Amino acid sequence: MLDLNRKEVETRRPGLSAAAQDLYDRFAPQDMAVAREILNADASVQAALLPAIAAKTLHLLEAKTRWTAAHRPRWLFGQMLRSNLPLREKDLILLAEHTGTLRSHWRFDTIVPLAPLLDVIEQYVATNGLSDAMRSALTELHRRVEPYKANRRAAGRIDAILHQS
Repeated sequence: MLDLNRKEVETRRPGLSAAAQDLYDRFAPQDMAVAREILNADASVQAALLPAIAAKTLHLLEAKTRWTAAHRPRWLFGQMLRSNLPLREKDLILLAEHTGTLRSHWRFDTIVPLAPLLDVIEQYVATNGLSDAMRSALTELHRRVEPYKANRRAAGRIDAILHQS
C-alpha cells in the first residue's frame, strides 16, 4: 500500500483543478455539506477527488475511533463509484490499496465500499485488460478480503477477475 504521510495528504494535490482543490481542502469525513458539494460537482472533478479524498480520509480518522468513523464517508465513496466516473487505472489501484485496511481482529471493514469498487474494476478490466499492476493490487486485495466469511462473494469476484485472462 502507498505510505503517504499526513503532510503530503493534507497539502496541495498535484493535478487537481482549482475547484477540486477547494473541495479537497474543505473535505472532512464528518462534513456532509461538503460531501454533497462533491456529489454535485462534474464527473471529472469527482474522478480526480475520489482517490485523493480516500487517502485523506484514512489519515484523518483518529486511531481510537477509526473503525466506527469509517462509516461516515463510505456512502460518499459508494455514490461516487456508482456514478460511472472516468477513473484511470492508477485511481482504481489506489482505491484497491486502500480497501480493507481498516480491520479489527474479528471483522473486515473499509472506507471504500467493496461491491461498487469491484463493479468498476470488472468493467475496467473487461474493457482494458488486466495489467500487472492491477493484478498485483487485486491479489493483495484478495489476501485482505478472503479470510472473512462475510466477504466470500467479493473474494470470488476478485478471484474471477484474476483468472479471466
